[in-house]
Amino acid sequence: VAPTKQLAKLGCGLHKPNQQTVVLPRHIDGLLQDLPLDRLQGLGGKEGKQIIAKLGVTTAGELGALTPDDLVRAGAADEGAARIYIAMARGTYRDPV
Repeated sequence: VAPTKQLAKLGCGLHKPNQQTVVLPRHIDGLLQDLPLDRLQGLGGKEGKQIIAKLGVTTAGELGALTPDDLVRAGAADEGAARIYIAMARGTYRDPV
């Protein structure tokens, strides 16, 4: 149980197989800080490798510290994708269920 679909998916993997996990808003930063970039939806393949190669970030916390403009200037993503990636890294992306 979490504020967003993405955080719920990340949380459900924390205490498998028999326990539920509640991701409280105050714990989101801690959950994402050291999370490997490839654990974020859509960043496990080519897109994630491109961000790592062009910006040197390897965790969601490092990506979340950047701005969408940083990704666009580095050629790591277009403007729309950059906004989504940064929001995912910050735990604020509201993916439709």
